[in-house]
Amino acid sequence: MATPASTAQLSELLGRSGIVNVDPAAGVADGLVLRLPFFSATAAISSDVVDSGVWFVGELPEGVGRARLTHQGIFSVIDQLREQKLGIGPVDAAFLVFCDDDGFALLTRCGDALLKMVPAGVSASCVQIHIEEKGLRVLWPADDIAALPALWESLVSLRSGA
Repeated sequence: MATPASTAQLSELLGRSGIVNVDPAAGVADGLVLRLPFFSATAAISSDVVDSGVWFVGELPEGVGRARLTHQGIFSVIDQLREQKLGIGPVDAAFLVFCDDDGFALLTRCGDALLKMVPAGVSASCVQIHIEEKGLRVLWPADDIAALPALWESLVSLRSGA
């Protein structure tokens, strides 16, 4: 479990974006609750630390497009042969991408948000991004979560038709 100090640090990192309202008082199992001001979506950041990463679980409007992005490590050679490329160099270098056609369209339209998440590459092996029918689940390094709200907002916006 993360300590209260690290919960405060998570809150500060997430608040930097100005995209979400962070509500530590409405904590989920000592985590944080996030709200998008112009949408009815909420998300939770778990205080459970997994391989130095935390889980971000956000609501998405129900819709099409499924995707799974995982850390592209040195032992991913076989997966690299099967993965899809988004055509966004740093993102393709950082992640193994598996998605359906609608997921591919979502990811390419969220390219700017994905690029902000990987400015210097992705070195943590814990990294995972799952875009599902009604939600976004992301395992990300706890000390580098400031860019997550932008991806979540982009996906909510796209699924809402905004």
